[in-house]
Amino acid sequence: MKYVPINIVMWTVIGSFLVSVITAISYAALLFFYSGCYPLVTTPITYPIALAAGVLGLTTWLVLSFSAIPRAVAYLIMLKKKQIEGRVITGVITLCLGFLPVLVLVTSVLADYCWGGGVYYRVWSSTRIISANSNDAATVFYEVNSPSCRSLIARTAGVTALRVRNLRIQFYTNDLTRYTLSRRINDKVANVVSDYISCRAQGHSAAYCHDVLRLLADPSSETNKYLADIRAKEGGIPNKWIRNVAKCKSMDGVNIITFHVIDGEIAWSYEVSYLSDGQLRYCSSERLDPLDFNPTYTNIIIEVKKQVEEKMKEDGSYGKFGSCHHYWELKKQLLKERGIKWMSPSELNPGTCYD
Repeated sequence: MKYVPINIVMWTVIGSFLVSVITAISYAALLFFYSGCYPLVTTPITYPIALAAGVLGLTTWLVLSFSAIPRAVAYLIMLKKKQIEGRVITGVITLCLGFLPVLVLVTSVLADYCWGGGVYYRVWSSTRIISANSNDAATVFYEVNSPSCRSLIARTAGVTALRVRNLRIQFYTNDLTRYTLSRRINDKVANVVSDYISCRAQGHSAAYCHDVLRLLADPSSETNKYLADIRAKEGGIPNKWIRNVAKCKSMDGVNIITFHVIDGEIAWSYEVSYLSDGQLRYCSSERLDPLDFNPTYTNIIIEVKKQVEEKMKEDGSYGKFGSCHHYWELKKQLLKERGIKWMSPSELNPGTCYD
């Protein structure tokens, strides 16, 4: 091993460490900007350059640090044998600098394991069924990063708030179709976050989704059998949001329960069917315009319905296959003439085929 003055070795390691810190901070800052808070710097070239600079700076520091260990040991041995003149403290500092990366790596791994849970999720997919109740990606991003929502996520997942404190979520589009959990977390936390974003993507409000998380945190609080069955099929439904519960029994002994959930701009109509032996037959849901359930508009809706049926009987479309679309179109038009905005089931349930 070629002899290099220990002062040069020490200052080289210190310099590489400072370069590594600067590049790492630059990379972390760009990663923060890239996460969606400040999209101005998310150009295709800046992110790879910052990543390469960070990796290069870290690699340089590691190589120089580990190579300094044998040189520092040799320096201290030569000092002890009085083969050279120098200061012991210089050799000790260089030796400590050489072992510094080991300490950093070990503490990073332990901290990541203790705080994160050790599972890394890259891209998750969700679909924003409909734009409603301010469920754009920017709004949901700030919701899930708020302290109150983080606390609720931790409580629902059954973990400490520390485990989700550093969780970062990055949305790739503005309609919640793709997002990344850019923090090591466990399965429970990931599933809770996924449930919340999926609930918002379906058009529910933040208040409703918060109540869903509270219900999931304490599922034993749900005493209604049909709500428990729906939770197993479609997710939890908070009891306080339910309206217009009706029960009926068909001639073949099938029990049917219907109810509505009014949530801001959208209403949900649920139907649960049980066989005579109490076994679940099916459960279904459909989005509807909340105006249909608003007492203020009841008389207007009834009047418009009569007008629509009269027009359809006149043009011969009443009761024919696929006539529901014509019915909704006429209803929408007549309500618009009265200054009322109304959305049809086909508009609120994209992808659903009506006939």
